[in-house]
Amino acid sequence: MSARPWRKAALRFALAFIAVAAALLTIYCYPYEKGGWFEHGLAAYLRGYARMAGTVLGWLEPGITISDRTISGRFSLVIVKSCDGMEPTILLLAAIAAFPAQWSRRIRAAALGVLILVFVNLIRICTLYYVGIHVPSWFEFAHLELWPLLFIAIAALTFVRLASWMRAGA
Repeated sequence: MSARPWRKAALRFALAFIAVAAALLTIYCYPYEKGGWFEHGLAAYLRGYARMAGTVLGWLEPGITISDRTISGRFSLVIVKSCDGMEPTILLLAAIAAFPAQWSRRIRAAALGVLILVFVNLIRICTLYYVGIHVPSWFEFAHLELWPLLFIAIAALTFVRLASWMRAGA
């Protein structure tokens, strides 16, 4: 392939990625009205995340309780917007949507990618719980610096693997 078609394909991918990511991030980050439909749906979604993470933690540590979006035990965590790993998930979905592959492959890649990132986020929440217990001075660093970087790197690597799989089906 000569350089010009490659650049054209790369530009098409980049523009599609930016458009899809911007649309999805706008939907997720838009300042919806208090008590509106989006806030209610998001609260239910975050309660579900708290239940999933609390259940996993409960396997390892008896005495975990879950109330609304709060996981309590030897350390307490409140699952709030951005604790759900949605931003890296949106970036992964935008990259998959922009990738030149059959739509059936993109849909399967998106489903698998979301499952992988949900699993990673559950690991993230559980490790933050234990960091809060054992090394509380590192909690802010792990929560605000380390895990966001790791999560983006994992989302990028997930895309690379899924892109390879989607390309194989072309």
